Order: sequence, then C-alpha cells, then structure tokens
Amino acid sequence: MEGIENVPVDGPVVLAPNHISFLDSFLLMYGLPRKVLFLGKIEYTKSWKTSVFPAAGMIPVDRGGKGLVATLDRATDVLEAGGAIGIFPEGTRSRDGVIHKGHTGAAHLAVRTEAALVPVGIIGTDVIQPPGTPFPARGGKVRLRFGAPLDIGGYGTGASARRDLTSELMKSIAVLARRAFAPIPAADRPLDSQVGTAR
Repeated sequence: MEGIENVPVDGPVVLAPNHISFLDSFLLMYGLPRKVLFLGKIEYTKSWKTSVFPAAGMIPVDRGGKGLVATLDRATDVLEAGGAIGIFPEGTRSRDGVIHKGHTGAAHLAVRTEAALVPVGIIGTDVIQPPGTPFPARGGKVRLRFGAPLDIGGYGTGASARRDLTSELMKSIAVLARRAFAPIPAADRPLDSQVGTAR
C-alpha cells in the first residue's frame, strides 16, 4: 500500500478506485484498517460464489432508476454516520487497461455528505485474476496507491459540477494506476485497444 496516510482514520470517506479484476473490492474491503462498505452489483447477492461480498456488508446496486436512488440514499446514510464507502466510478471492470469516463455517483456522495473523496489506483490484480478467469493465480504483486483527497470545496451541487469533479477524479485515478485515460464509457471502448500498465 502506498499513501495509506491519505485515507482518514475516521469520519466520512469515499474511496474511488479503478476496476480491473474481481479481486479489487475484496482487497479494499478486507485490507484496510477501517471498515469499507462497497457498492456492488446486486447479482453478487444471488450466488454462493460471491457471498463473501454481502457478508462483508456490500451495498447491492440495482442499476434500474429507482433502485439506484435507493442505493445512493443508503450510502449517504453510511457516510453521514462517519463511515467509509467504496465505489468504482467506471461502473464495471476495464477490459482494455484504460481508465474510462466515470459515473458521477462518487462525486455526488462526496459533495452531498462533505466526505473526503480519495482516488485509488490499483495495479496488478488484472495479472493475478484477469476478467473472465474463475480463480486467481498464485504469486504476483499488487499495489494499492491512495491519492490525497480531492478538494471538493469549489464544486457546486449541480449536474455540471459533479461531472467536472468526476473528470478530475478519473484523471487522478489514471495517474495513480499508471494507466491511460479515455473519457468515454467503458462499454464503448473497443477491446482491441490494449494499453500496458506498470506492474
């Protein structure tokens, strides 16, 4: 871990990492000195293979309209109680090694609750367990790099302000993860665009 001192030991914090492997949320939920509740797709609650996430307090995300609002409200309650929330701004795993345009949920939560917004770069989990592989490989090295909390004081609460803050967040994540940044959604990125990363 690098920059762990950037994660407040108490008080509300939103951790916003890149997402390159099934292992990412597991490491951040179980590897930090404070409890982190991650937002994860509701499908994880329906399989014994992923039961470790709900058991750790994962907040399920129903990506339908009203379901998403309820998820953000629940995450807001956690933050207002001084807790820590983890959320992948890209919304899905990157399969081409690029940091993509982020959704505005992390920025929305941070501004709404005045939580510290900490960008996180994850390096190496895609080597140990690439997307689509059922089990992690032995060995390998993983780096979790925590950046300084972003200054959210100058941003308003409107949609444009959340988008601007999200753009700053994604650029910070890309630097920490040592990956290129492409400001388009992950779903729109062609899979033949392969960009390397530092290991």
